[in-house]
Amino acid sequence: MMNKYQEFFISNYIISSKKKRLIYEIDSTKKKRCFIDHFCHDTKKFIISNKIIYEGELNDSFFIMERVKNEHFFVMSENYIDGITMDYNELKELLDKDLMEVIAISKKHVIIKEETEKKSNVYILE
Repeated sequence: MMNKYQEFFISNYIISSKKKRLIYEIDSTKKKRCFIDHFCHDTKKFIISNKIIYEGELNDSFFIMERVKNEHFFVMSENYIDGITMDYNELKELLDKDLMEVIAISKKHVIIKEETEKKSNVYILE
């Protein structure tokens, strides 16, 4: 079942034509991985573009990350398929180390890191 963070993410940051599909996937035990996989390389096909306050490499996002350092996040990734709560420091460590996609949702922001081998493409939404 979708929690309040996932509902907030889909309601406020996902384009209308994709919402129904993502709700179905997040609510399905078998399809939850498909939900996360959409943000592997195709993030821009799913998110509302005018909500993006930063798009680029993780290492270059410091000035924006300062805005979220006091927030707690509900984090979904390949390793946390059902999600886990993290503070900023735990999230930053995960973003730095994990090569797979990561979706981090707070009450004010969403951070999406796409799957990468070398450079991390990150979207910060507000």
